[in-house]
Amino acid sequence: MQEKIKLYLVGFLATILVVFILFVVFSNLFPNSTFLNQTALVLKINPKTYSSEKSCPKPIKGKVFDDYFLANVSPKLSVPFDYVPDDLIKIEKSIKTSGFICLRKDTEENLYNMFMDGKKDGLILSVTSGFRRFEVQESILKATKAWKGDEAYKSVALPGHSEHQLGVAVDLSGKSVNYASTVYAFGNVPEGKWLVENSYKYGFILSYPKGKESITGYIYEPWHFRYVGVSFAKEIFDSEKTIVEYLAEKKL
Repeated sequence: MQEKIKLYLVGFLATILVVFILFVVFSNLFPNSTFLNQTALVLKINPKTYSSEKSCPKPIKGKVFDDYFLANVSPKLSVPFDYVPDDLIKIEKSIKTSGFICLRKDTEENLYNMFMDGKKDGLILSVTSGFRRFEVQESILKATKAWKGDEAYKSVALPGHSEHQLGVAVDLSGKSVNYASTVYAFGNVPEGKWLVENSYKYGFILSYPKGKESITGYIYEPWHFRYVGVSFAKEIFDSEKTIVEYLAEKKL
């Protein structure tokens, strides 16, 4: 019996070693692979920190915050570490999601309308990420930095500097990319193209467009949209400016 256990352990450790070696080799061959990015997060982030929410968080009792709906969060600007919107709700069941996801009420309602209209045009959209606590953002950055070093700051916001903590940002995907999370191909498929042209009608704007990296501080993310309200979204869309530029000029 002990011999069998030893053989099992040896086999298990050998498998882990092979997987690790393949991962390292693949990382060197394809350093920008989104698949690797997701794999790294799955391996390194404590699942309890990221996905064990059973209900939408509430602000600390007695804690009162300003309304950060239009906060111009960026690599330089942040919100309080313990900020939690007071109107987070679980995303409607009819919207396809990757697990339990919460958003601010107005954001969720307009997202629902956008998804339903997209469906009328033959597009099936999904949400892979919504509100994130400070601690979750911290874990994601830590995992990504351990893998990519300082390059991580180009794709992952510092805790407190993420639009996701505002409860108004979503990472989107669609059927054309098998509902995969944060894939660059999303910008080239019907769902991604439709969102760029139509999301403003529902109050959403692509936060980090291509060619604006020096302004936003982040790499191009065709999946990341932020809700700013229909009127503001139309103004931003028509101006062809980024959210960061628009909010800075408006001093909102």
